[in-house]
Amino acid sequence: MPCESTPVRRGRGCARPATLIRGGGRVKRWRVAAWSTAAGLAVLAVLAAALVPAYSARSGPPVSPEPVLGLPADGPAKAVYLTFDAGNAGDDTVAPLLDLLRAQDAGATFFLTGKWTLEHPRSARAIADAGHLLANHSSTHPHVPRLPGTLRRAEVVDAALVIERVTGTAPTPLYRPPHGDTTTTTQEALAALGYRTVMWTKDPHDWPLDGSVTRESILGRIGEVSDGDVICFHLRNIETVEALRVLLPRLRAQGFEFRQLPAAELCASAP
Repeated sequence: MPCESTPVRRGRGCARPATLIRGGGRVKRWRVAAWSTAAGLAVLAVLAAALVPAYSARSGPPVSPEPVLGLPADGPAKAVYLTFDAGNAGDDTVAPLLDLLRAQDAGATFFLTGKWTLEHPRSARAIADAGHLLANHSSTHPHVPRLPGTLRRAEVVDAALVIERVTGTAPTPLYRPPHGDTTTTTQEALAALGYRTVMWTKDPHDWPLDGSVTRESILGRIGEVSDGDVICFHLRNIETVEALRVLLPRLRAQGFEFRQLPAAELCASAP
């Protein structure tokens, strides 16, 4: 499926959402769209009753996503950004993955859907408790640009509410579009809510569950890693964990550090 993303290079606030750019100047604080009122908490019930049935099966991320700019490290260490998308699969890989990340002293960013978080609350809390960065992957993993404007907003706002309610940690205002499906209009609408859309530089294509994914296929698709690369993994295949058992020590030996995405700087970097 081709990516429909067009990087936005104008506007205010987080108005260049499709590119990852390390910006200078002061770092701004961010506010996450989430409610603590009784009316806000009622959205949990609305999500289960209305949005979850609209959930569409994943057909996978685009093979050739829009490129993103790297995020070079400060200082002598090289940085690679490990990101993990949790869309519509189980949570069998979470425990071994967290153990591996802990053993390798690796920070990571997890893009969670509200649906996955509701279905796997213990795993969602374990990710948060391990100190990893939580980010937004929509509520029900639809093709967001195909939805009416109000439902586009609800997909993101409700996901933030659910993630915070379940984990006790408010997700950062970083958003990764389900299926890699985004448009300039969608990006600008989410930027108005304070969200930055982030893509990736490396796609290991680890999401199919048809037996085609192997440790070797993942490592082969990643290839050589450069300073500032953003790798898009998925919480679907145990082969992802097996590939990381090889990849992380290899990259560490090459002088790489494994960092969380710099959320505040990403949002502050746009003019």
